[in-house]
Amino acid sequence: MSPDHTNCLAQTEFMNWNKYKKEFEWDGSLRDIYILNTDIGHWQRLIDSLQGGTYKITFKVDDETVAMPEDVTEIFRKRDDVTVLMSLALGGIIINSHFFTDQQIEFDIDPREINSEEKLNQLFGFMRGIGQLLQKEVILTPENAQEIIIFRYMPDTDRVEHNPIGGC
Repeated sequence: MSPDHTNCLAQTEFMNWNKYKKEFEWDGSLRDIYILNTDIGHWQRLIDSLQGGTYKITFKVDDETVAMPEDVTEIFRKRDDVTVLMSLALGGIIINSHFFTDQQIEFDIDPREINSEEKLNQLFGFMRGIGQLLQKEVILTPENAQEIIIFRYMPDTDRVEHNPIGGC
């Protein structure tokens, strides 16, 4: 996080869509959700939880819908030879993972789908759920920009913090 943003952090105790909607304005890029410093065990816990949950999950290998393997190591074993995509339907939000590496969990979302307070709350609920499950920080950033944190969920405080893209 850049030093000029350190004092901008605000806890999002009350979701105010008008305050946060600028973070989801379409600029031609996705937003990424990261859980850093993970391993296969974190991935397995996440996949087990998602499969036992209420999300509609679609898993594709080379654009063909198939059953998700029970053992996440199978996904990473095949990852170099095939295209893998897991999509979660969360209300009107589609959350995708491409299983790029076992060392971080990454999802992407289309920011145009976050267009109301209800969808913002769904997104934050997703971030909280993963953070609590894995007991890890969950960040939302511009696409491929882990260092520019827009929102951060911290499991030790059970809060989502906001760090405006353009500063305070």
